[in-house]
Amino acid sequence: MINSETRLLAVIGYPCRHSLSPIIHNHFIAQHNRNAAYAVFEFEPDRLEAAYRGLVAMDFIGFNVTMPYKQSIYNLVDSCSDAARATGAVNTVKIMPGLTTRGFNTDVEGFVRCLDKKKFKWSGAKTLVIGAGGVARSSIYGLLQKPIKKIYVYNRNFSHAKNIRNLYKNDDRIEIIKYLNNVSVNNFDLIVNCTPLGMDVDKHMVNKMPVPGDWSLEGKYIVEMVYKPTDTLLAKKSKREGAVLINGVEMLISQAAYSFKIWFDLEDIPDTENISQKIENTILKRGL
Repeated sequence: MINSETRLLAVIGYPCRHSLSPIIHNHFIAQHNRNAAYAVFEFEPDRLEAAYRGLVAMDFIGFNVTMPYKQSIYNLVDSCSDAARATGAVNTVKIMPGLTTRGFNTDVEGFVRCLDKKKFKWSGAKTLVIGAGGVARSSIYGLLQKPIKKIYVYNRNFSHAKNIRNLYKNDDRIEIIKYLNNVSVNNFDLIVNCTPLGMDVDKHMVNKMPVPGDWSLEGKYIVEMVYKPTDTLLAKKSKREGAVLINGVEMLISQAAYSFKIWFDLEDIPDTENISQKIENTILKRGL
């Protein structure tokens, strides 16, 4: 029950009223019996800095950051974790004693944990990352912390893909692919979709797959970052052909669990086993 001692958490973005984060974090709050509440704050970009200062001044525990503010917040926080600094993106802010702020990128840890749970074999693995935005940068940073042999990056905008190599100081494990149709799926053990292809935003997007339709995904690990809908064309193909699928809901919950751990100084992340079905049911109910 909210009372005069209740402390606040939030997600900020634009738009973000549709966010599933309040369901996840209020579940964790109840699970850990914390006197806190989590809400959504949506505002236009010209109000971002004022909103950031307001959240800090009101002594929030912290807040999550979603699109399009992850890189802008990076430039506002007082300090950053290594992952946030390397990716140039912040999705979690903790308000510290003295009202200083520290930014984190829990997309990285969430991504790695999902693959660890599915027993992905990192050593010598070859990975295809599709996309070159913030989610792709976080995924690639996570992969670079592991004994991966090769990370192939493909993006429709070739120059954006090339920027990935510059971001990670031309790590020789990163190779940019110009044309996906010229590459064999046998080159990859893991495929990570970091694009909005498959997202239910319009008919043009939802009916597209990020990989060629004639690729056989049997035995591959597939990470589908899109969670609206939960059953994208890529997810359906992965299940049908015997791939190991990690869907967008799993990723969403995993990164949220690391945010919660940071805010409350927990030794480990909260239990995530009982929240996945609740989130999937909410997506279906909302028609997301």
